[in-house]
Amino acid sequence: MRISEDYGQSALFSFSIKNARGLPVMNKSVASTDAFVAIRFGEDVWKSGVVRSLDPIWDEQTCVFEATELLHGATPPDIRVMDHDTYSSNDAIGRVYLNHISIYEKMLADGIPEKSFSFCLPIYDTLLGIRGELLFELHVTILDRGSKRLALLSGEYIPEDNEAEEVLGLVHHLAVEKDPEHAWLDRIRTPRATNEARMLAIRRSFGEATRSLITEAKKLGASHVLNFKEQLDLEGDGSNLLCARVSGTAVRLKPKGGFKLKQFEKIRLPICSMQSMPSVSSGCGGIIMSRRICLLENEDESDGYRRKIWQELRYELFRNARRRGCDLIIGYTETLTTYDRVAIFACMGTAICRANNEQQLAAEQIPSLRNSPRNAHRGSAFPASPNDQPSINCSPYHLPPLKDANELNIKSTMCNSCRKYQCLDFLISTLAVPAPPLVASTKNYVQISIMKRLRKHDDPEDLAEELSLILRTIDVDIHHALVTEARAVNPQGNALFEVRVAMKISQDSLIIVLTGILVRLYVLQKEESSLHPLSAMLAFSAFRSGDPRRFSWGSVRDAIRGKSIQTPSLRMRIMNVRPMGHDSPGIGEEVENRPRKRLPSFLDRLRKQQTEKGFLIQLAAEREICVNIGLIDGTSISNMQSIAGLHVVNPIHSLIFGREFSGVGKRLVHWSDIFIREDTNPPTEAIEIDRFVSGSIEDSISAARAICLGSGGLGMASLSIISFNLVVSKDQISTTFILSCDFVYEK
Repeated sequence: MRISEDYGQSALFSFSIKNARGLPVMNKSVASTDAFVAIRFGEDVWKSGVVRSLDPIWDEQTCVFEATELLHGATPPDIRVMDHDTYSSNDAIGRVYLNHISIYEKMLADGIPEKSFSFCLPIYDTLLGIRGELLFELHVTILDRGSKRLALLSGEYIPEDNEAEEVLGLVHHLAVEKDPEHAWLDRIRTPRATNEARMLAIRRSFGEATRSLITEAKKLGASHVLNFKEQLDLEGDGSNLLCARVSGTAVRLKPKGGFKLKQFEKIRLPICSMQSMPSVSSGCGGIIMSRRICLLENEDESDGYRRKIWQELRYELFRNARRRGCDLIIGYTETLTTYDRVAIFACMGTAICRANNEQQLAAEQIPSLRNSPRNAHRGSAFPASPNDQPSINCSPYHLPPLKDANELNIKSTMCNSCRKYQCLDFLISTLAVPAPPLVASTKNYVQISIMKRLRKHDDPEDLAEELSLILRTIDVDIHHALVTEARAVNPQGNALFEVRVAMKISQDSLIIVLTGILVRLYVLQKEESSLHPLSAMLAFSAFRSGDPRRFSWGSVRDAIRGKSIQTPSLRMRIMNVRPMGHDSPGIGEEVENRPRKRLPSFLDRLRKQQTEKGFLIQLAAEREICVNIGLIDGTSISNMQSIAGLHVVNPIHSLIFGREFSGVGKRLVHWSDIFIREDTNPPTEAIEIDRFVSGSIEDSISAARAICLGSGGLGMASLSIISFNLVVSKDQISTTFILSCDFVYEK
């Protein structure tokens, strides 16, 4: 939750620095560090005394700061741990990141005017990672509570202690700012200073965008924004700009007095980012997508230009839904990828038909298949024959009446439950997997990659034209690959849910990766003729590893740094979408059918440098896609180990709740932060890049976990790593990403 855009809110923040531990050696002559702490809050600055030790103890007197405008984007306290130097400028050891707004909001929600917190937070440096821990106490006294507040939640589901009075639809906003990474000042300042300037610019942009989103939501009468997402677009040399985008579904909630979903027909805006809205649907048209290729420009109205593109894409997506006979889009997501000045804007969602009050009431009165008395004596939860079927609500999966079904190339079959209406023969959806009574088989992940090679272009307009031609027919390739892979994974599967997309334009290719959960949906027919065992064999199901007709897999474990604050919590599984050496010779390999000829030494070095550059670009693209696929936490999914992504493992698994977590008696408070990490030592091997990526993500999760536990939290719900950007060159490697979640507290 976050505070609304109301003035008059103020509080006192009192810091008491206790000690630090595990600091690095900054003064090699004495093998120690002259450490002190500096805190800047607004215009006020406080410094502790200098203590020579790697584990300094201060126990300083309390320093008090007053915050008078606790709004989104308010500058957080700048807590730095420094090394004192008498004859030169002080050296930075690292910073401690603390989101004071989330703490303030939790106290407001609990109705507590005064409270103390004990924190043990990592000291983070953008170049060297975690460099120790800082222990301090924070005492917060609320002076003015202000008026109303609007809550933001990362989760996609309505908390169980609330009910929806009205769903208002999608709210969104963006803010554009010049990227300090590409400013002229970057040529003369240090990499650490550039990273800090970039983080400040990103936080400022997100603050501006979020305040505008809250204003828009409040005008609609919303009390909450669910599925709140912050996305960052680093446009690079093409425009030298960065764009902060925020979006979510505005709803009006009230204390629970019966979860009545009849009010969902009041949805004002026809697009929602929520993945689950039970009883609101009376038909489903499946997944729909909309894309556009644009050239980015650095102009005065750059924010208006990008806002117009996204708005037109949403209109186009809704028109596609209307062509399928639907009037609402849910499970809405956005994706953007850039290269040079070329950008692909893409959005997708699931088209459905809204149910009226009578249809919703009928759906609520239909008994669940799991509780049906007809199946009480059976080992299976599903009827053995069509003549012995319990009543279930199959209407959400009926295909709306279409006038041009042949033109849309939609294949349908008769509903397996009611035998009255048509359903899609293979359903692809961005919605959550239905409840168990509707699912007749185990869950399996399905993941496919589509790669289109690109010619080398000197003019970005030529590249945009080639991409435009590719995207005209790529949906056919995606659908064919998904169906083929699904039948190879599970011939009984007929529906793919929770579809997510990762897209990347690299130097010579366009890569699109789709991931979803395959199930056997009872209401859809099983076509025996199309699921012959021979077809499954021809789908290359046996070539799981290393076959050039499919992508191959590689497994990389997280690097253990030996620090007490770090424990491996994620396992990265890399998708090698284009193995090096398959289509072109690698470093040191000879090309067949060519005469051996000794090249001049400088040409030999030039060729090797070009090959190494392409190799690094490929490695960066694969790992960026891997992280942007998202967290894989399929404890109930059988084949999760073969899926690329970030796999959640112990010990952090016990601290991460699922995205559907909304336990009664719990309070959710939104938290997010931007993380930048850079290494000026050029990488030479894939393992070095993997170690860097894993370490960056581990450091960010360690910081979030420490803040959560220090503020009394139980764990993190709806954890996600967003807008992961990885740049690898012969001189450096850097990454920028957003970590977002909801802290879970006892009420």
